[in-house]
Amino acid sequence: MAMTWFDTKELKAFAQEIARDYLKLSKSVQVRHDSAAKRVERFARLKARADEFYRTKQLNVFKRARLISELRTQLESVGIPDEEASEFVSSVLFKPLAGS
Repeated sequence: MAMTWFDTKELKAFAQEIARDYLKLSKSVQVRHDSAAKRVERFARLKARADEFYRTKQLNVFKRARLISELRTQLESVGIPDEEASEFVSSVLFKPLAGS
């Protein structure tokens, strides 16, 4: 039981998936020259996916911290600027903590 408390394989895989999708979405928004409303809508869907994962997994304190760290690291590793990565992570993961 204690070992599952520290198992972060699923978190790492999810963070990689979200980072890949975020990068694809960023590039497609630039290529299509989407309007501001369209951009907000597309990123909102990605945020909703991350938020659902966060809420449904009932993460313990350790895993919450690891998910935040891993998601930020993965976003930066695919070339998302630090400020943009921080904003995305905050909008998805820190706001739900306030409601917990």
